[in-house]
Amino acid sequence: MPQGKVKSFITIAIIALLGVIIISQFLEGILSLLVFLGIPLGIWLTVSYNKLQGMSQRIKEAHSNIMVSMKKRVDLANKLIDITSSYGDHEKLTHITIAQQESVQSAMDTSQQVDGALNRIISLARAYPELQANQTYQMLMQQLENIEVDLQLKREFYNASVREYNIGCTSIPIVFIAGQLGFKTAPYFDIDNADTLENLKDFQTDDGKVLTTLFSQLGQKVVDSSKNMSTQFNQSMLNSSDRSSNDPNH
Repeated sequence: MPQGKVKSFITIAIIALLGVIIISQFLEGILSLLVFLGIPLGIWLTVSYNKLQGMSQRIKEAHSNIMVSMKKRVDLANKLIDITSSYGDHEKLTHITIAQQESVQSAMDTSQQVDGALNRIISLARAYPELQANQTYQMLMQQLENIEVDLQLKREFYNASVREYNIGCTSIPIVFIAGQLGFKTAPYFDIDNADTLENLKDFQTDDGKVLTTLFSQLGQKVVDSSKNMSTQFNQSMLNSSDRSSNDPNH
């Protein structure tokens, strides 16, 4: 082989080797950048998800506690109805029943029935001093007052939890990913607003599947990107090799 062709071949080989090294370092840099960006992004997503999930669970627990207190209120009202059954025969009160299939609307209807029954019981107590002096009646009325205070505190806590959660969902930058993570704004508890109360049953948040799926998709995208870059690099090297072998000067 002539000396000139040997030098030319060596030069091409050196250039090809340098190209391989440069491209390899470039690919490693891209992968390192993806990892560098992916790790803090994953940490931020996890922290944001856990924060929203914790606040949403607090809302659900607060709502459940309200429903428990409302049931206690019904029980106390029925006990008062039993005591007043012997007074005012023309104004017999019937027990308040709680629907077996609990819903927000049925809870509101039951609460209104309790209000109506209590108004009639108080009217009876005014008409019958001996009923008002009954120790059991007084004890139940005191317990009922305590339940009313407890309910008010629980409603305030619920609405405060909703306000904190909704601010978290609508704050930048979480607002851009809250919906995709399965979180939507929660309704406030307003006993006088049937539509708002009915919306409470639709308040549901993700159980973790969305975040797991998202991480899986991100991981798969990184793998696919790496494979595509590797395939393109190998193809470019093959093309370069073919051009070199077809060079008439070799």
